[in-house]
Amino acid sequence: IHRWKKRVQSELNDQPYVLDPPHLTLINLEIQNEKKALNTISEISKNLNPIELLINTTGVFWDDMLTGGHTIYFGIKNNKALKTLQKIIAEKLSVFTENKDNSINKHKFDEPFLSSQKKYGSPFVGGHWIPHFSISSLHTKKDHPIINDFLLLKPNFKCIANKLSVWHINNNNHTKLKTFFLNEKS
Repeated sequence: IHRWKKRVQSELNDQPYVLDPPHLTLINLEIQNEKKALNTISEISKNLNPIELLINTTGVFWDDMLTGGHTIYFGIKNNKALKTLQKIIAEKLSVFTENKDNSINKHKFDEPFLSSQKKYGSPFVGGHWIPHFSISSLHTKKDHPIINDFLLLKPNFKCIANKLSVWHINNNNHTKLKTFFLNEKS
């Protein structure tokens, strides 16, 4: 992930997501009561075991609805535990979300993204969510050499997701609020 972010930065510079720390986004929300939301995530994390992830594909979200670019990513093999975790967090945090309608109006979501945004405050919750590690969203032509080279990769590696991190994001500024280890007995 770092190597590809560095390549994008050196060849294209100033592309969306390229400066983001490597991560897998479970959900992105605007929260009203940060303290209660953090306590909720703490309770969830105590009851979950680490999840093994298999990164086995590359892909592109063409004309990404959030950036307008072509977002290249490493994809994760379908993983029931990860999807269950996302759904649990989305359901528990939906009571703390705000500005659901503002995001709908800003992005003009179609289904199933619209229903997800209305219910959870995030357009990417449920069966249409594609777990992934973003590299960058490229404002280039679809046949740019970085995209072509990236899509030729055949990744096949595993990692263990053993923690949840909560971040405050303001444009390209990422501030980690807290990290929770899965199945942590505090």
